[in-house]
Amino acid sequence: MIADSGVSGGCLACDLMVGKAPLPGGNVLRTESWVVEHCVGPLGLGTVVVKPARHVVHVAELTAQESSELGLLVQRVSAAVTEVMAPEQVYVCLWSHAAGVPGHIHFVVQPAGKEDMGASP
Repeated sequence: MIADSGVSGGCLACDLMVGKAPLPGGNVLRTESWVVEHCVGPLGLGTVVVKPARHVVHVAELTAQESSELGLLVQRVSAAVTEVMAPEQVYVCLWSHAAGVPGHIHFVVQPAGKEDMGASP
């Protein structure tokens, strides 16, 4: 069960999980420790986030169970994005701040096509 974070001033990641903020497309997957959701914001079609089901601000705060689930889950989510979107590459990166303040960590899983890669070397 995913509980409210209890974070003073709110946490968008927690609010999305508990339905306090709108989440177009809803959740993709929930495990005991992690939630996979469609990304809200400007990162493009097919981008999802993988975030702890509890409010966690630093990777060092992950429990042993959360840590043991993470690698396989990120691989599975990346494989699903690859299958559905057929991108040139799928990027995974950790985001953990908003307005310069550490916040609920989340791994962004983002497909990138040739048009996204531009003319970079």
